[in-house]
Amino acid sequence: MKFETDAIILDIDGTLWDTTGVVAEAWNKAISKLALPAKNVNAKNLKSEFGKPMDKIADSLWPNLSKSQKTKLMDECCEQEQIALIANEKKIEFPNVVSTIKKLSERFNIYIVSNCQSGYIELTMKKIGIENFIRDHECYGDTKKYKSENLRILCERNHLKKPVYVGDTEGDREACKEAGIKFIWASYGFGNARTYDAKIENFKELLDLVEPIRLPKTFIRAAVPDDAKELLAIYAPYVKNTAISFECTVPSIANFKKRISETLKTYPYLVLVCENEILGFAYAAPFKDRAAYNWCVETTIYLKQGYARRGLGRKLYSALENILRSQNILNMNACIAHASKSSQYLTNASEEFHKKMGFKKAAHFSQCGFKFGKWFDMIWMQKSLGAHTEKTKNIIPFSEL
Repeated sequence: MKFETDAIILDIDGTLWDTTGVVAEAWNKAISKLALPAKNVNAKNLKSEFGKPMDKIADSLWPNLSKSQKTKLMDECCEQEQIALIANEKKIEFPNVVSTIKKLSERFNIYIVSNCQSGYIELTMKKIGIENFIRDHECYGDTKKYKSENLRILCERNHLKKPVYVGDTEGDREACKEAGIKFIWASYGFGNARTYDAKIENFKELLDLVEPIRLPKTFIRAAVPDDAKELLAIYAPYVKNTAISFECTVPSIANFKKRISETLKTYPYLVLVCENEILGFAYAAPFKDRAAYNWCVETTIYLKQGYARRGLGRKLYSALENILRSQNILNMNACIAHASKSSQYLTNASEEFHKKMGFKKAAHFSQCGFKFGKWFDMIWMQKSLGAHTEKTKNIIPFSEL
């Protein structure tokens, strides 16, 4: 049985890696440092605790401590754990985790939700080298909310309609049930699950267990000014919630209509439609206004959130590229916000998409866009569409094709 899904959400401990040996030593160091009347821990009893929120772990391990003592000890444990994991050089991820995540990321958006402390997810991604494959994440340490609520938060933020969660404990199953998400039990992990929607005994089995949601037939047509309202509904979340667009204020419908009309005078402005709903748009614009740049364009593409990794972007961009070739355009240039570190505002998914479409990085500008109180880099990527000869062909306006 295969699951149709638009996203895969992962647990960490007991699903991606086993840190219990390293963490036990670190936590015992914290207990010794604070000299509190707390029992030492070992890898075995940590396996029965991991997956719970941090406050629940403290309640279970050290019931004799006061609330303030538990908080103080857990803070010290997390600090010592961070130090130990950064220093660790042993391979502690489960077999096939990294290679499978890389392969899955070609077809799915991948996320992480954990009951861990702040910074732990980022450390996990860095240690095993998966930063570029995780679109977003959420944890107890950042929100002080339990896993079911964090699952709902992440799904809402990323417009996920039919995700699956991969975890290893009964607590994970219960969180999925509360959040209304399918649960895949990683049986090789730390815990048990009374019921589950699917079971894997090795992480690589996910490759044969999930498949992208099949969309009804789509088609591409030229945009018209009256599409502005629907296109703006796609674009606005990128302006308001991400650094993918460096615009900080959502344009008006009238302004968007004008943009479409102006573009169509010379260049293609395309929309991808599925069952009378526009799911994405792509267009070309002048690279610069000097005449010598006439054979170069700047290209842009946006998909409705929740519809990435389904081949729609490739279909739309390929159609745009074919039209540009017909116009005798020779260079496609894309201006892309670059994330030195993935965050809720920006990942390098667009950069990776353009690489797959044959674009190559041509320039990198550091800290040139300020949004959400942060500085973001910007890169230019370029794709050549034909031979650059001394005899150039005239550019054919889109309206005349």
